[in-house]
Amino acid sequence: MKKIVFLATLFSISSTLVANEEEEENDCKWICEGLLSDYNDLVNSDAKDNLTAITEELADACSKDIDFAKFVKDPIDTACPEFCEKFIPVILKDEKLKSNLLQEPTAYAETMDEFCGRYDYSARK
Repeated sequence: MKKIVFLATLFSISSTLVANEEEEENDCKWICEGLLSDYNDLVNSDAKDNLTAITEELADACSKDIDFAKFVKDPIDTACPEFCEKFIPVILKDEKLKSNLLQEPTAYAETMDEFCGRYDYSARK
């Protein structure tokens, strides 16, 4: 009986650790997905050739998302430090990402999930 309780306790602890790890990873992923959605809208608009306008729009949206995250006490500063400064140049330089975002909705969703899922949120500049 003690072994069962011990194993159940270990399982509970490991499940909590995995959940916390996934939760921390997702602290920034929602911002990534939101910015890619904004970026997709911008590259499909009249502003698509105006890099300055796109950069400013993304910086503004990112700043608002970061402020919101801090307001609701998300661990945004530790989970994805300097996110806006690092992330925006990455997406603006990635031609494959831009091309994929301009494709059909299925490719767009897959691209967003793949890009935001593999992005290293913890890396410093």
